[in-house]
Amino acid sequence: MALKTLFYCLLVANFANIYYAETEPDKNLEFRVAAIERQCAAQNEKLNTKIEQLQKTVQKQDSNFARLNDEMYALKQFASQKLQQIGQRADKRFVADEEGNIAFHATLKGGTVDHLHINQTIIFDTVMLNIGGAYHSQQGLFVATVPGIYIFSVSIMGLYGGTDSTMVFILKNGKEVAAAIADGRRLNHDQGSTTIVAQLVPGDEVWVSVQRHDNTAIWGDSLDSFMGCLIARTYT
Repeated sequence: MALKTLFYCLLVANFANIYYAETEPDKNLEFRVAAIERQCAAQNEKLNTKIEQLQKTVQKQDSNFARLNDEMYALKQFASQKLQQIGQRADKRFVADEEGNIAFHATLKGGTVDHLHINQTIIFDTVMLNIGGAYHSQQGLFVATVPGIYIFSVSIMGLYGGTDSTMVFILKNGKEVAAAIADGRRLNHDQGSTTIVAQLVPGDEVWVSVQRHDNTAIWGDSLDSFMGCLIARTYT
């Protein structure tokens, strides 16, 4: 009976050793696989985080690139418009066109003009040229219609044997710009003239007025003249 019991115990122990030997490697393998799976999951999460960060960076760069493209396009449009405006201005400034030309030339009729008084406007009534229609011969008045730089000139012939010199001003909106004088007190003809350059805007007025000496006289016969013309447009 004791031998049977001993044999039974040895048999159970042997089976137990065999079972442990067969099952323990499977458990170790499961643990290793589970550990590897956890490591893979952690690495996969890190990779997903990196991918999301890269996607956000790419989206931001795409947005910046699109904004820069829009800004570059706007700058190109702005530069193109400015170049076109400069070209148009150059065309208007240097190419003659009837709409932009302003020029006039007027003289006095034959005979003498006597009894000129201070602040009296000299009316150059014989119009030789009036491109643009800015000179008004009935009033002896030039009224600017185009903004720009203008040149004006006046010439007067003093009446010899007179009692005094004749002085005239070129006035711009009532203010003296330049003066000319012709001395008629001697027994010879004396002519005085002056030329100015002025910047005008539409509505500015320019005329010739007697100043300083009262009750004077000048010759006519086209010896006295008033002229002006636009030499360059100005732009705001």
